[in-house]
Parts: sequence; structure tokens; C-alpha cells
Amino acid sequence: MKFAIGLSKPGEKIYDICFKTDQHIKDSLSKVYQKQKHFKGLAFPTSISVNEICGNYSPSAEESSDPSEYRVLSEGDVAKIDLGVHINGFSAVVAHTVVVSSSQEVVTGKKADVILAAYNALQAAIRTMYLKPENTNNTVTAATKKICDSYKVTPIEGVLSHRMRRDIIDGPEVIINQATFEQKVEERPFEFGDVFGLDVIVSSGEGKPKETELRTTVYKRAIETTYKLKTESGRKLLAVVEQNFHTFPFSFNSFDNETSLKMKQKIVSFKFF
Repeated sequence: MKFAIGLSKPGEKIYDICFKTDQHIKDSLSKVYQKQKHFKGLAFPTSISVNEICGNYSPSAEESSDPSEYRVLSEGDVAKIDLGVHINGFSAVVAHTVVVSSSQEVVTGKKADVILAAYNALQAAIRTMYLKPENTNNTVTAATKKICDSYKVTPIEGVLSHRMRRDIIDGPEVIINQATFEQKVEERPFEFGDVFGLDVIVSSGEGKPKETELRTTVYKRAIETTYKLKTESGRKLLAVVEQNFHTFPFSFNSFDNETSLKMKQKIVSFKFF
């Protein structure tokens, strides 16, 4: 994460930062646990989402020359950096928010509000996840809401923190970031040995995500699905995914020939972040 933050300067291409950070992680992994053969790699590809884009944005090489505000960092951008690593299937994911700047000016206003609200909500969640009968996933959700209210900002709807297991970073047991009448989860007390990837995203607006036209480049194999692929290129792609990424998410940046992997999807965003 420190490596990625160090590269996040005004004028830098997001593709270059993501690619270099992923390669830095791979190089670092090659230096550990060398005596035994362990399956090591990215648990989540480096993604940098600016301003109103919620997350999971890792543009491809063919998009890197586009001067769009979503592909090149600019002074004052609120950039959310996500990445993850695993060794032998046991993963750790981390995220950090920075305001892109060529100086050391203090961040103020709504940008400071959303960053502080997200940080303090995360700290409150960690302190709440003790083995007490009254502490459940809904307790964490309520704490997040209370802290966001104090900063007059809003938790993003539809965001889930998943319980993690070996080879799985998005298990079925979850903590919801913002509970609504339409979006609720089953209440669950915390248990000894639980590992959660806490995902807190905060908006200065209404916190209701909407779609953009940006192309999704981060995917994950649906392990519950049996694939019967008819084309040779499809079978080759699946074989590469199973061999190199197994059940973990991957980015098209990890493939040598991105042009043969075009899947036009949409990525989630909301009005302002």
C-alpha cells in the first residue's frame, strides 16, 4: 500500500500505478516461503477509484492513453486504493483513501469529512467486534451510521463486508454498510476465529450507487458454476484463471493480451465521493 500511495501523484496514469503495484506484490511474494511450494498471488488486483467512483476500478492498457479524469490522477482527486495478497489461500486485503496532491496542504471540507467518517467508522467496527452477546453484525452497521451522522455524511448502500475463509474473500456471512428497508442482512453474532474484510465506504451525497459507462475489468470465477465453453479461446482463458487465480478476483491487467479478453460490463458509481 505504501508503494501504491507513493506513486499516486497528479498526472500519473491509474493503469501504470495499478500495474506497477501488482508487479511489486508479485516480486515481494517471490522472496518469501521459498523452501515449500505455496500457491501465492494477488487476493485482489490493485484498483484506484477516484471521486464518485465507488471502487474496483482498474483500467486496462488500451484505456490508459485516454485523458479522462477517471484514468489520470489530478490535483485534489479523492483516490481510493484497494489491493490484496494471499499465501496458500489465506488472504489479507487493505484499502486506503488519499487526496492526490503535489503539496502537503491540509485537507478540509467534505473531502475531510468523508475520509474521517470512514476511518473512525472502521475503528469503531474493530472495537465492536468482541465476543459479547450484544455485539453482532448489525451493531457494526449501527455504529457506522452513528459516526457518519456526526460528520453529516452517508454510508453507501449495497456495500458488504464479507467473512473470509481460506480461498474465499467473499463468504456468505456479511456486515452491511448501510441498512435500508429494501436492503437488510440476517443478524449474526461474532464467533471466535471470525475473519472479516471490513469494507466501509462513505458518501457526501445520498449514498445511492448508480451505474456508469465505465468498463469493468475486475472479475472472479463463479466457483458454484460449471462451465461448458464451446470456443478454444474461452477454454484457454478459464484454464489460465483456474491455474493463476483460482477463486480470487483478477484484473485484465494480469493478462498478456488484453484485447482478446474484452467483456463490456458496467461499474458502479454514485454522484459524488
